[in-house]
Amino acid sequence: MSKTIVFGGGGFVGKAVLRLLIDKSHHFLAPPSSTVNLLKENNLSSFFRENVSDDDSLIIIASKMPYTGNEHDSFQNMFHNVEMVRNIISCIENQNVKEVVYVSTIDVYGKNEKTIDEESILNPRTNYASSKAAAEFLLRAFAKKKEIPLAILRVSHIYGIEDPSPKMINKMMRDSYLKNIIKVTGGKDLLRDFIHVDDLAYIIQQCINKRINDTFNVATGQSISIKELANMICSLNSSCTVEVSNNNASNGCSYLFNISKLENNFDLSVRDFRRELTSVYHNRYVK
Repeated sequence: MSKTIVFGGGGFVGKAVLRLLIDKSHHFLAPPSSTVNLLKENNLSSFFRENVSDDDSLIIIASKMPYTGNEHDSFQNMFHNVEMVRNIISCIENQNVKEVVYVSTIDVYGKNEKTIDEESILNPRTNYASSKAAAEFLLRAFAKKKEIPLAILRVSHIYGIEDPSPKMINKMMRDSYLKNIIKVTGGKDLLRDFIHVDDLAYIIQQCINKRINDTFNVATGQSISIKELANMICSLNSSCTVEVSNNNASNGCSYLFNISKLENNFDLSVRDFRRELTSVYHNRYVK
């Protein structure tokens, strides 16, 4: 019986994908990193020989992420991200798979003053973004050589109830609830596009079902400014205020997407951002 192999099933996105696969009664295997270390080629090779067949699909979500800006944007993590993909490719050389889905990031575009689509020039500005761009190139060359479908998903900012990271939405919610104030210290007009983790999981599942062979920006096409986000979250707590400083944000990046390619290839039903934010806030701090 064919199955889907999921690397990175223990993380925020991975758990959402596994929930959906279970809900759809989809046969899958998601080895934990404690069992299959993607940085150890011999360990990974043994897993492929014993568990993977030519009719299986592969989803690659696992990566080393800088959760707090550049604080953990290390060269080591960059090399690890590339090495994990290189090791997977090495294993597929000997044990074919039916298709591959790779979860990348919009960060590969870097600073872009225009509306971004899939033809926009890549300009990664961090080690993390560079590692994802390099992994994309490695996988694309390999998939072309092996003539297997490869779906590359460049994902925008992800949110959801179970997100453990101290990213922007989580920090603002915590400050709103615990301090009754959200401080926007710079970049108030920078644009962000937030997609719910379950919407991303649904797109990943469709890649497998449709054997997608292309690159897509996974976003909603509905960007909001950081100040708008702060005001939206602050409105969930009647005692909260927003404090905005006048810091120059010229070095920041805005993200505005043309998602027509995504809409033309997927069944895209994006959750209402304000309603989902309210749900996340109440599940964490109110109930």
